[in-house]
Order: sequence, then structure tokens, then C-alpha cells
Amino acid sequence: MNLTESQEMNGADEEESVIYANADVYDDVRTGTEDSDAKRLPCAGSDSVWNRMHGAVLVCLVLLCVLLLTVIIVLRVQLNAETHQHQMNNDILIQQRQQLIIKNTKIEKERGELLRNNTDLEKERDKLKNEMSVLKDNENKLLSTIDNFKNENQKTNQSKTNMTSTTSNE
Repeated sequence: MNLTESQEMNGADEEESVIYANADVYDDVRTGTEDSDAKRLPCAGSDSVWNRMHGAVLVCLVLLCVLLLTVIIVLRVQLNAETHQHQMNNDILIQQRQQLIIKNTKIEKERGELLRNNTDLEKERDKLKNEMSVLKDNENKLLSTIDNFKNENQKTNQSKTNMTSTTSNE
């Protein structure tokens, strides 16, 4: 046996002891017992990679949860702000609607008063037309009576003149 062969055998023995030591650690984890030698032995390469990958995944999940929670909080705050703004706009619109209803009521009341005034004025106009018609009829009657009096006066004057002329002729 030469030196390299002896080194290879020692290396093979070491690998074998590490493999068996790792198997003992797995048995201890399953049974819940601990071996003080297993604690001292270094982990195999695949376990270390798995632990690192597991830790990275865990960190990523935690970061994603924090990010999701932040997004939810921001969206909720934004929703609350928009809801408040919509409520204020709604309140303003309700006030404007109430003012318009009051204005409309006043205008309807004024319209009713104007219609009553219009009706009263139409009645007064009709009454004045009737009075005017009666006055015209009276005027025509008076003019006719005046004409009659004038005719009678002329006749009377003519008769007087004729009488005076006949009396003077005699």
C-alpha cells in the first residue's frame, strides 16, 4: 500500500462516518432524542442548501405579507377618503336640492298669486266692459233724447215764429 491509497482509504472512512452520523441525526429528529456527537458534526451539503432555501422562502413570504398588508392599508385609507368626499358631495347636493324645493315652492306660490290677480283683473276688465257698454247705451239714449229735444225745440220755435208771424199779420 502506498501513501495515496492510504489517504484514499482514510478519506473514504471519513465520508462514511459523516454519512452514518447524518443518518443518526435524522433518527434522533424522528425519535426526539439528541446525540451529542450529531451536534458536533457538520451538516451535509444538501441540508445546508435546504435550510438556506427554506429561510429565503420564509423571508420572501414575510415580505410579501408585509407588502400585501401595506397595500390593503393604503387602499382602505384611500377608500375612506373617497367615501368621505362622496358623502360631502352628497350632503352638498341634498342642501342644494332642499334650497331648490324651497325656491320652487315660493315660485309656485307666486304663480298662484299671479293667477288669482290675473283672474281678478279679467273680472274687473269684464265688469268695466259691461259698464262701458251700459254707458254707451246711456250716451246713445241721451243723444237721442237731446236730438228729440232739439227737434221739439225747433218745432216749438217754428210754431212760435209761425204764431208770431200770424199774430203780427193780423
